[in-house]
Amino acid sequence: MNNSLSLFLTPEETAALQLRMTGLLAEEVLRFNGGQSSSIRTEAAQSLLESILYAVTAYLDTLPDPPAALKTRDIGELREQGIVLLRRYTDECRALLPKVRATRVQTELIAYNHTVGECFGEAFFRVYDPRFQAQAAPAGPIDYPLYRDDWSVTGILYVRNYLTQLLRENEFCARFPKNRIRALLLAHGLKHRIDYREMLQNIPELIIEGAPEQERPALEHMLTD
Repeated sequence: MNNSLSLFLTPEETAALQLRMTGLLAEEVLRFNGGQSSSIRTEAAQSLLESILYAVTAYLDTLPDPPAALKTRDIGELREQGIVLLRRYTDECRALLPKVRATRVQTELIAYNHTVGECFGEAFFRVYDPRFQAQAAPAGPIDYPLYRDDWSVTGILYVRNYLTQLLRENEFCARFPKNRIRALLLAHGLKHRIDYREMLQNIPELIIEGAPEQERPALEHMLTD
């Protein structure tokens, strides 16, 4: 049982929820096997359980009173609503990606270009399964650091947050000349004695650091509001 789901429950409510989760997992194992068998490898069963918990938690996080929903609504219903939500988020990510690529910063920064060009390929969205592998994430590492990153979520929730913030940062960088951005990166690389193209460095961060102190709050507001 995911501790975050049972955090606000009494021991009796937690026990009842665990029983409901066991029944739901049994149903999902049968569905996973196409109705042919109720047996499955331990690793696959664990993955299915993680998928259920991920979808339920994602949906609960959108509600005004998650503990109340967990106590009063069927876990299967919460899970199905979570799947619907994750499918919508997947569609949002599909729509965000072309916008991110259309506004990409013209830079030689390898981590940035790899992240924008390769980390969120169509293959991920094509095979992503919010029912059986809701917790899945893009196969490749996301190397480019954001100005403000949210590590409290994983999987498609993280991808959605990441692409949303990256689009905001791209639009922020579009306000500044390409040569200024390159000069800031080059100077930062020289300062740390490294080829700037190989740095894991957030571009807006350098822009803000290079701005007059009185302008920095307004610039930060553009990225975090």
